[in-house]
Amino acid sequence: HALVFMNQIHSNKVQIINDEDFNTPPKCDALITNKRNKPLMVMVADCAPILLYDPKKQVIAVAHAGRMGAFNDIVTLTINSMQENFSSKPKDILVSIGAKIGVCCYEVGEDIANEAKSLGFDYAISSVENRYYLDINTILQKQLLACGIVAEHLEIDTTCTACNTDTYYSYRAEGMTGRFAGVMMLR
Repeated sequence: HALVFMNQIHSNKVQIINDEDFNTPPKCDALITNKRNKPLMVMVADCAPILLYDPKKQVIAVAHAGRMGAFNDIVTLTINSMQENFSSKPKDILVSIGAKIGVCCYEVGEDIANEAKSLGFDYAISSVENRYYLDINTILQKQLLACGIVAEHLEIDTTCTACNTDTYYSYRAEGMTGRFAGVMMLR
């Protein structure tokens, strides 16, 4: 099976994958398909790998959400696209979010903290002695629940990649590093 991957650009672009031959990876941060035996892959090293599955309509999606993806609401756009293109209902979609950098290690500058606040994400900023920390997990969780994802259908791995470089890759903690992948396929 040809693995379908993305040229991830920290955007909120969503791409539908159909039957055509897959040569050039699309520049986007989410992929959706209802095609069988077409594996979709998301690669990360601190950003959140998000896997979505609608068992009723038999549709899958993968998304890449770092700060930019969270700030630009990639999860809502992905779910909207699943609704518009495949008639998915948010209450049917199962979502799993893999390990990513945690609020403990994701220090950001005052400019990003202010941007987060201006976007209404005050709840995701922690301030300790004039240092700011961003909680991507909380932003993604709130966005997914606001879309109509049922809490029982949402699984979030709270492992911090930067704290656990023995197990995970962390761009923030390691600089030059590999990537780990989330892969999904309908059989």
